[in-house]
Amino acid sequence: MKKALFFAFMLLSCGVFAQQNQIVEPWKLWSNLHTYCHSDGTEYATDYIRFEGDTLVNGIYYKKVWQSEDENHNNWIFYGYFIREENEKVYLKPMFEGENLLYDFSLQGVGDTVTIFNPLTTSPLHLTLTEIDSVETTNGWRTRWKLMADGYENPEYWIKGIGSMSGVLNSGTAVFGGLCGSATLLCEHEHDTLIYQNPNYGSCYIITTGLQKKKEGDAFTAHYNRQSKTLSLHFVDASRRDLLIDDFQGRILLKKKIETQNFVTPISVSSQLIVITVFKQNRSKTVKLFVL
Repeated sequence: MKKALFFAFMLLSCGVFAQQNQIVEPWKLWSNLHTYCHSDGTEYATDYIRFEGDTLVNGIYYKKVWQSEDENHNNWIFYGYFIREENEKVYLKPMFEGENLLYDFSLQGVGDTVTIFNPLTTSPLHLTLTEIDSVETTNGWRTRWKLMADGYENPEYWIKGIGSMSGVLNSGTAVFGGLCGSATLLCEHEHDTLIYQNPNYGSCYIITTGLQKKKEGDAFTAHYNRQSKTLSLHFVDASRRDLLIDDFQGRILLKKKIETQNFVTPISVSSQLIVITVFKQNRSKTVKLFVL
């Protein structure tokens, strides 16, 4: 009887441990701090990410990626990506493109290498595992890896079962460096319980701005045409406005004064996300657009 209870306990423990080390689970929740550069300051915002909803694409099962930007994360939108995990590898698939390797936790030790390609970046990264340590969580210690990319000086950190310290979808982005256009993991929850909180921040939700506070206004609609690679903006009138468009990594794609109700411009993007900000008479309005 004691042996049976012992083996049952060991099986349960192994199952819980395996679940902890899985990234793609519907009961996990991440919050991430994003930094955006603008011409007159830096803006900070938080979003939440979760994976839920089995979807069959080309004979392969994925979960949908969901995003929420409100503090209580009650309102969710489909992020435009699918994600799956197999043999300690995590794959991310944009809606209209093939999948790419986002993580590989099957590496055996220091010196092992892997090539990943995050769709949110511009090119594949060849990473080498250079150091293994651990970080404390509310339910024990988790293994953390330090990885270095060929040709870059900044390290990338992965925590088993949690993901990149730049945010679960942002694997590889830390190597590019810079304070603008960056992302940072704030917290990770499992079964509605806080498991990990970034020790450099005192909250799981931060939203502030380094800009002079401006009233929001001047609503507009935005549409990106993938075939013609053009961006169309529609305003309520033809007043004079300042337009600023950034990509995910904080690079300015377009900065222009416009005086028309309908504005169309060719735009070349290397990121799946662009940030459109319109300034008018000390008011500003920002829209984040996925250019899938």
